[in-house]
Amino acid sequence: MFEFLQQWIQNITFYFVIVTLVLQMVPDKSYRKYIQFITGLILILLLAEPIFSFTEITLSFDTYQKELQEFEEELHALGEMENK
Repeated sequence: MFEFLQQWIQNITFYFVIVTLVLQMVPDKSYRKYIQFITGLILILLLAEPIFSFTEITLSFDTYQKELQEFEEELHALGEMENK
């Protein structure tokens, strides 16, 4: 439980550092509101992560990553077949 809480706090801290760096690097102030909107949505997901974990709703992309890996393997196999 404490490890989860520590990891959660580290994620939020890292998030704020990255968002601050990105906002400082934006050359045009007109893009700032769009970036703040997107980062605000991401922050909501980060803050809701404990609720999702207690209700067993996952925000992982494991299934998508597995499908992507299978797709890449198939493409690689097709590429090898074409080279022969």
